[in-house]
Amino acid sequence: MDKRDYWLLTKPEILEGFQYRSSVDFMAARGVKPYPAPVFISGDELTYDSKISFVSVPEQQALYYRDLFAHKLGNTGAEQYFLMLVDGKVFATVGLMTNSLFGLKSDRVFENYGFNSPVRNMPRANRLLMLAITCTEFADVLYRTASRVNRVYRLRGLRTTCLSKYRRVKLNNGILKALSCERLKEGRANGGMYKILYDTDFREQDFKGVVRQFLDEERALVANTAIAA
Repeated sequence: MDKRDYWLLTKPEILEGFQYRSSVDFMAARGVKPYPAPVFISGDELTYDSKISFVSVPEQQALYYRDLFAHKLGNTGAEQYFLMLVDGKVFATVGLMTNSLFGLKSDRVFENYGFNSPVRNMPRANRLLMLAITCTEFADVLYRTASRVNRVYRLRGLRTTCLSKYRRVKLNNGILKALSCERLKEGRANGGMYKILYDTDFREQDFKGVVRQFLDEERALVANTAIAA
């Protein structure tokens, strides 16, 4: 008698004709509008002429793409939100913590999350994102968009935390330096998870250089794989 079951439905039209419809609670839509640009998807091509840009967006818009690119993750917040565009298409979403920077307690921003569109023909696409947010042109983006009042601070780099099955994340090699690596107790039952604290100074590089470096690395990787085969 005391048991109740609850169902969450995203398609209310399936309740048409349901005799108990009047007892159903309907929640109003949040009204989150996607950014007015298509998503970078499998089949889209990254070339040496491709252009990277970042746009500052509201929280709900950034989290919309976070949920789109990485399902079944808990809620998270940040203080500055950006979308990374490649050739005008939404490639990634990034959330940054800047309070310590603006409060003059740190010379780094903290990347709280960063997720890219799952592009099948670019399995290392997240490396392109990490290269982009650790170069000096991205630091210029932060100066222009994230801090219009307090310019006393000095922005020198980026710090982030990664969860991994391994002690290092290979995609971050050559980009980030590991400061610490902690094995999480709750992960030991299923093989263990590591919490890695990464840090870097911004590299003297622009977005065009980021694209060139990424594509050069991809070509070298393909060539080495072919030689090994």
